[in-house]
Amino acid sequence: MVRRFLSAISSLFLLACASAGGPVFEFAPSDTPLRYDANTFNRLQVETPDGNMISNDTVRTTVAVDIGAPNEGGRSVSTEFEAVHVKVTGNMANQQLEGRELVGKPFRGTLRPNGTIEVSEAPNLSGQLSQIFDPAALFAELLAPLPPNADADAESWPVNTVVTSKAGWTVTAKFDGTARFAGDTTWNGQAARLIVSEGTFALEGRGMPAGAPSEVEMSMNGTSTRRYVWDASRGIMLASRNETDAEGVVVVLDFDLALPTMARNVQEVMLRR
Repeated sequence: MVRRFLSAISSLFLLACASAGGPVFEFAPSDTPLRYDANTFNRLQVETPDGNMISNDTVRTTVAVDIGAPNEGGRSVSTEFEAVHVKVTGNMANQQLEGRELVGKPFRGTLRPNGTIEVSEAPNLSGQLSQIFDPAALFAELLAPLPPNADADAESWPVNTVVTSKAGWTVTAKFDGTARFAGDTTWNGQAARLIVSEGTFALEGRGMPAGAPSEVEMSMNGTSTRRYVWDASRGIMLASRNETDAEGVVVVLDFDLALPTMARNVQEVMLRR
């Protein structure tokens, strides 16, 4: 019996070592929360009869992500903000807001294998910040899209996401594309793998944005390129940069006025060491 027990232990040890030696392309539970600096830059230009209206928005956050046990559809996840700073400049508006009401309050949900976080429990957000910032939408595409079944030999795989933001008005963004491994790299002296995702981007929105003369509709299309740095030894995203360019129209419904619109979005995420 002792010999059989030792043999079983030996087999488990060999399996564990074999698994640990290969690359990991699935999210692993975190012993301590992963802390990311996540910064988003948006530029919106609307052509009006009175000239171009421009808004440059900057959202700087520090986010703690705690990845937990498997659940239906992925892994349980808890996230919270450690800092939130929002700055809006341009001739549409000019203001700076601090998200102190969000700091330290947990958002809970499910981390899908494609990197999206579906928030099912969130604190309430009120005041001016709620009109221009949707924290659940920021979490939705915070992490990297990984290959189905954690296949390290996958040549490419589909990435299709739908993110709805409700910050003053409802906007739905759709990304349809593919992801692929793009070689090896180093990040702060650490070996890592690159994942690149490219595809088309569509944005549809309707509502009453702050300062609008009436209800508006927005329809835009463009392209998006997203690059991720992945630690294949620990199953952790180290950094990412997403760039999206789109153009279309904003229709001011009460005036039946269609205004040409261009937008650019850049999101940078980096793990704190």
